[in-house]
Amino acid sequence: MFRFFVNKKEDNYFILDKKIVKHISVVRQENKKFICVFQKEFYLTKFEFPNRALILKKLDYNHENTENIVLAIAILKTKAFEFAIQKATELGVNTIIPFYSQNVEQKLGNDIDKKLVRWQEIITHAAQQSFRNVIPVIEKPIKIKTLIENYQHMKNKFIAHEKENNNLMINSLFENNTIFLVGPEGGFTEEEVEIAENFGFQAISLGKRILRAETAAIFLLSRIKQ
Repeated sequence: MFRFFVNKKEDNYFILDKKIVKHISVVRQENKKFICVFQKEFYLTKFEFPNRALILKKLDYNHENTENIVLAIAILKTKAFEFAIQKATELGVNTIIPFYSQNVEQKLGNDIDKKLVRWQEIITHAAQQSFRNVIPVIEKPIKIKTLIENYQHMKNKFIAHEKENNNLMINSLFENNTIFLVGPEGGFTEEEVEIAENFGFQAISLGKRILRAETAAIFLLSRIKQ
């Protein structure tokens, strides 16, 4: 069953934006029931021309973690980064923070606003597909040092580092209220790891093999206790 996030309700109807109406037409759902997600709640609805969804009943669905899960990931090449944020959304992340570090090669230049719109669309579609109650937030890219300072309050803080020998955490499930730092293809510098550790981040290994950044993000998020 198709699912759409909506943000406007009038009486017993949701008002659908143009993109949703077009999607409903393309997939031929005009005469079929579908789900609307409004303020974290699921509703069974039916389309009414030209742009309304009649609420049939409220559904008792909750597919969210109880606390905040943050993925901070270095800016990667377009295809790899978009894949990472799509899968991170499916795996339950709440916030995604792109960041610049010394080994980041991808430069956004003046395209940041366009990229954010594109990234949010990918996240929204992934949230709909995976039955999320909320759409994760993707923040504007920041420098790694600022990121580390801003999120030092998180209960569980981890930085993935290929030279770290501590892989004990990988053998157990991570708790909620966690932030993961995943570096670029060239990895983190020793200085960046040291700064993170000084702010309470724990460096962890992902095993004997060197994983691509997008794979590392998926691996870490799959270890969250649901």
